Amino acid sequence: MQILPSGGGAIAAVELLKQTASGGYASALVAPATLTYPGYAKQAVRLDAGSLLSIDGLRDATLAPIVVEPGRGDLSVKLSGRADKIHSRVGGSQAMDHRLSMFDKLWYGSRTALLFSILVWVASVTVGAYKLYKEAKGSR
Repeated sequence: MQILPSGGGAIAAVELLKQTASGGYASALVAPATLTYPGYAKQAVRLDAGSLLSIDGLRDATLAPIVVEPGRGDLSVKLSGRADKIHSRVGGSQAMDHRLSMFDKLWYGSRTALLFSILVWVASVTVGAYKLYKEAKGSR
């Protein structure tokens, strides 16, 4: 049985928590998950089953069609979209921030432009140092 239409469904928010019998909250992530960064060469992040996830600022997000298979106790869900913040935590450990930093965006997104900028900076500093050296040597 297919729950969503073939093109998937647009979503605005995701909450991957379930309420426990004692009234607390537990992770609804029952199998390992993978967090990827499309358009960037950064390595995918593997999230363990039971990780608590916090996804804020969801944009252009869709769920892939969900198919219920008889005999399975879980659903396989694929979410695609852009998120401003993604944090994960396992148990009582420190929350991990999975956002791309500005350095990540430069390094993985446009590596050629970053390397060119570094080369231009090194060349200009080298020329300036050489001129300073010549001037200092000539004034003696």
